[in-house]
Amino acid sequence: SYYCKDLVPRSFISAAVVYDMPIEEALKDFSPWELVDQLRDISYFICSDVDDALFPVAECDEYVDMLIKRGLDVVYHKQEHCGHGAFTLEVRQALHQFIVDKLLD
Repeated sequence: SYYCKDLVPRSFISAAVVYDMPIEEALKDFSPWELVDQLRDISYFICSDVDDALFPVAECDEYVDMLIKRGLDVVYHKQEHCGHGAFTLEVRQALHQFIVDKLLD
């Protein structure tokens, strides 16, 4: 069979449909948990939400702790009642400022 891991962008869809391996192994291939030691030494902006069913706050807290223990610069915001992929105005403004600050560094 054809193994196209390097040709297809890493995503859930490619892990589920395209990778020539079991889904569990494919998902680990791009899991942030599995890649902590490979992350570049740059600043990271991470936001979690108490209502996010995909990424529970407790898991985000643990992941952020892993990044900090590795010595990475992490800006972490917790918010409430926005769900997955949405931001409060405060967090959105913090993200914009984070981007501007990093561009000017």
